Parts: sequence; structure tokens; C-alpha cells
Amino acid sequence: MIWVDFDGVIADLLPAWLAMYNTRYGDFVQESDILSWDMATYVKPEAKHAIYGILDEPDLYDDVKPIDGAIEGLMALPKPWGIATHCTSEAMVAGKVAWLKRHWDGAGGWPEYFVPINDKSHLRGDFLVDDGIHNLAVFQGTGILFNAPHNHGMVPCQRVMNWSEVIAAVT
Repeated sequence: MIWVDFDGVIADLLPAWLAMYNTRYGDFVQESDILSWDMATYVKPEAKHAIYGILDEPDLYDDVKPIDGAIEGLMALPKPWGIATHCTSEAMVAGKVAWLKRHWDGAGGWPEYFVPINDKSHLRGDFLVDDGIHNLAVFQGTGILFNAPHNHGMVPCQRVMNWSEVIAAVT
């Protein structure tokens, strides 16, 4: 079983998240500014508690683009595979499912599993492809770290730079 994280591996969430934050708070945070997992570190003091609430906005995923090669890469994965994604609300689940429906042409079949999960230590499988080092640290199979600015310098397992490398790592 291959598990794939959604945000930062399939869907390029960060630009849309930052755009929504920057618009609301009159800030100018860039993707290149985010060098660790804790987004609250990079925002104005008055936004530290609100930054994660943006993830529950029903229209956040309207402007999220796919990671280059992600849709084609998902269709090329050997079966069985599924999407395991952190979700804090029903709105977030709905946003992610709607995003998949917009970007998935169905050529490779719908994902066998779509699992909203807050603790990826509960996942069982052979591989987990994720951009969050903390998720890979608790996964009992083989962790594959999808490269992102917020995880540079961390090498707990194999790092992949793109979806071609994901496919090579799991086949």
C-alpha cells in the first residue's frame, strides 16, 4: 500500500494560503520565506492564532494548483494506493474532495482510498510520501520526503524532488 499526502505533495497549497493571508493582513510573506513547518513563525503577531484557521476556509482550494506531475504521477502509481491527508474540519475535507474532482480526469481511476487523518502513525502500508517530517517519523513503513523549502536540511529518509522520483522510489 502506498499512501500519499495531499497538501504539498499533490496540491500546491502554500501559494493560495499565503495569498489569502497576505490579502487579509496586508503582509508580503513569500513562499521562499517559509523555512520550517510552523507557519505562525512567519506571520504578523496578530495573525499567529488565525493562520491555521485559513485552512478551514471553504474557498481556499479554489485557487490551489496541482504540484507539477502530481496527477500523472498518481495515475502511474502501482496499486493499491491512497491519499492520507490532515483535515481539521468538514469544510477542509469538502475542499480537498472538490479539488480532486476538478483536477482528476478519471483516466487512472479514482484513488482507492481517501483518508482524512490527523495522526499518520495510524496508517499501515509500505510507503508514505509526505512533505512533513513529523508524519514520516511516525509511519511504520518506508517514508519518502517530498522536497519543500520547509523541510530542507532534514534527511530522515529518502528525499524526492519531483513526481518522477516518487514513481522511481515506490516501484
